[in-house]
Amino acid sequence: MSSILNKILGVKSSSDIDEIEVDESHVVTQEDLSIIEDTSISIMSTLSFEEVLQKSIDRLVLRYKFLGGLLFLIEKDYVYAKTISGSVLAEAFLKLIGKPITDLHIQITENSENYVVKTIQTGKVYSSDNLYDFTKGVLNQSLSSTAGFVTRTHSFISVPINHQGKTIGAMFFSKSSSEGFDKEIKLLTLIASQIGIAIANARLYSDLKKQYEIVSLKNTQLDSINKFTNKIISNLDPEQVVQEALDIIPDLFGNKYIGTLYANFDKEKRILGVGGYSQTTVTEAGFKLFGVDPRAIRISLDDKRFENHLNSQVVRSGEIIFTDKLHDLGNGLANELIIDKVQQFINLTALVAVPIRIKNKIVGVLDFFMSGITIDEIKERELDTIKIITNQLSTVLENASLYHQVDIALSELKEKNEKLEEKYQFEKDMMGILGHELRSPMTVARGMAELVIEKAKNSSNIENDYLIDKLNKIYTSVIKESDLIQTLLSASHLDNNKLVFNLGEFNFKDLVEFAVMTFKKDAEEKKIELTSHVPDGDLILLSDQSRIQEVVNNLISNAIKYTDTGFVKVVTRLDNDFIEFSVEDSGIGISEKELPNIGKRFYRVNEVDKSRQKTGTGLGLYVVKGILENMGGKLVVESEVNKGSKFTAFIPTKAKVEVSNTTLENPFLKGDMFEGIVKK
Repeated sequence: MSSILNKILGVKSSSDIDEIEVDESHVVTQEDLSIIEDTSISIMSTLSFEEVLQKSIDRLVLRYKFLGGLLFLIEKDYVYAKTISGSVLAEAFLKLIGKPITDLHIQITENSENYVVKTIQTGKVYSSDNLYDFTKGVLNQSLSSTAGFVTRTHSFISVPINHQGKTIGAMFFSKSSSEGFDKEIKLLTLIASQIGIAIANARLYSDLKKQYEIVSLKNTQLDSINKFTNKIISNLDPEQVVQEALDIIPDLFGNKYIGTLYANFDKEKRILGVGGYSQTTVTEAGFKLFGVDPRAIRISLDDKRFENHLNSQVVRSGEIIFTDKLHDLGNGLANELIIDKVQQFINLTALVAVPIRIKNKIVGVLDFFMSGITIDEIKERELDTIKIITNQLSTVLENASLYHQVDIALSELKEKNEKLEEKYQFEKDMMGILGHELRSPMTVARGMAELVIEKAKNSSNIENDYLIDKLNKIYTSVIKESDLIQTLLSASHLDNNKLVFNLGEFNFKDLVEFAVMTFKKDAEEKKIELTSHVPDGDLILLSDQSRIQEVVNNLISNAIKYTDTGFVKVVTRLDNDFIEFSVEDSGIGISEKELPNIGKRFYRVNEVDKSRQKTGTGLGLYVVKGILENMGGKLVVESEVNKGSKFTAFIPTKAKVEVSNTTLENPFLKGDMFEGIVKK
C-alpha cells in the first residue's frame, strides 16, 4: 500500500515561492492510512451535500489538529465559502470579520492574487504564513492580520479539490506552528480527490432528489389541476367561474402561495377593474393595509399615472411579466411607504402577472403573489403550472362567455317568438273572422244574382241579353270570391288544427267539369287553351266534396294565373286507390331553389319577370297541401323556369279521416252545385 501511495504524483513546483512541491520521499505511515480510511468512510457514508462538506473539513481538522478549515466551491465566476470547521477559533474568526460564512465569496479574475483563487485556477497547492494572501478581495490587510493574531495561526494552506480532471473547489486550513504543511501535503492532496468524488456524488444525489421532488410536485399539481378544471368547467357564469378558480388556486402551490387577483379588461373603455381575488387571510389583511376596496379599483390605460402599472404593461405587451416589487402593481394606487409595508407584511418575494386571452384577445390579467420563492425558482418550477391554470381559465371563460351570449340571444329570440306568436294568432283570428263575416253577404249576393238571372231568361230581348251577360260576369266574380273566402276559412282551420270533414259519395268527374267550366272564360280572356281529359265512366269518391272542390279549383286557378300564353292541361286518371289529378301549364315555372317552399303558408313564388306584380294570398297551395295530407294523399310539384309547371294531387278514393259531426261545407256548393253559370 505504501509503495502505491508513494507513486501518486503530487503538485509540481514552480517559480512561485509559495507553491508547494510534494515531497516524493515521504513514507505513508499506518496513521496516514487510518486518516485516509476514516475520512473516506465518513464522507462516503452520506449523500447529503451539506454533510459531505462539513464532515470533510471537520475530520481533517480533527485528525491533523489544525486550528481551523474552510471549504470553497466554484459557482459561475465566484468562489464561495460553503462550510467552516466547527471550532471555537472558527466562531471567533467569524465574529471578528462580522460576516456569516455564506457571505464569504471571491470573484475569479485572470490576475487574482488571492491564493484560494490561484489554487482553483492552477490546480496547485499554495501555502503562506500570511493570512492576507488568502483573504484578498474579502478582508483588508489590517483585519486579516488581526484575525491571524487573535486565532494564533501562523501557517496557511489551500489544496485543490479535483473531480474528473477539473478543479471544482479548494480546502483552506490553518495551524499554529510555523513549520508549514510539508508532512500533510501528500495526504491532503489524496484525500481532496476523495472529497471531490464525494461532493460529485452528493451533488448528483441532490440533483436527482430535486428532480424527484419536482416530478412529485408536478404530479401533485397535475392532480390539483384536474380537480381545478373539473370544478370550474361545470360553471357557466363568468363571475362565478373566476371566483371558484381563485378559491381553488391555493391548493396548487401550498405555502409558497399568498394570493391571486384577477383584473378584467374592458377593451372598449380601455379600463382594468378587479374582477375577483382569492379571499385568504393574508390578502384580506393586505387590502386593509392598502385602505381600498379592491373591487372599486379602476385603472385606465389612458391615464398617465398608471403608465407603468404592472397590469397595464401586461395588456399592452401581451407578455408574462415577473417582478419582486409590489410597488409595480400598487403604482398610482397608494404611496410607496404603505406599499412597502404591505409587501413586508405579506412577505412577498415574487409576483407574476399573466394575460388571460379569449380568441387571442386579452380580456384580463391574473396576478400571482408568491412568498419564499424567487423569480428564477418560479420560472424553473412553477411557470408551467401557472400557464396551465391561465389557459384552463381562459378556455372556461370563453365557454362561459359563449353560453352567456347564447343565453341572451335565446332570451331575445324567445321574446321575439312570443311577439310573432301573438301576431300569428291575431292573423289567424282575423282570417277566421273575415271568412265568417264575408261568407253571409256573399251567399246573399249569389242568391240574388241567381234570382235575377232566372227572371231575365223568361223574356228575350236585347236588353235582357245584355243584362244576362253582365249578371254572368257578376256571378263568376261571386264564385271566385267565395272560393277565396273558403280558402281563408280552411287556412284558419288548418292553423288551429280544427279542419273537419263531412264525408259522402260523389262523382269526381262532375267536380272537374264544373271547375273547368268556371275558369273557361278566364283562360279565354288570356288566350290560353284550357283542356280536360277524364277517363270514361264515373269516378266515385268517398270524401268531403267541398274540400276536394277546393283542391281542384285552386290548382286550375293557379295554373291560369301564372300562365301568360300557351296551355293549361287538366288530366284525371285512376291509379288503384288514388285518383291522380294533374294540372300542367306552360307558364313562368318555379326555380329549383323555391320548390321546397311550395305549400308553405303565405308563400308566393318570386316572379322571373320582376315587372309582374305578385298576386294571390299565398294560402291556396297551403290549403291544398293541408287538405290532401289530412285525407291521406299528397301534392307533387314538377317545374322548370320559363317552361311551365305540373301539379299532381294524389286523392284517396276513400278519405282516411275521422268524420266530424260538424259540417263546414262551402255554402256555394249546396244543392245542385253545377247550375248557375248561364250561357247566352
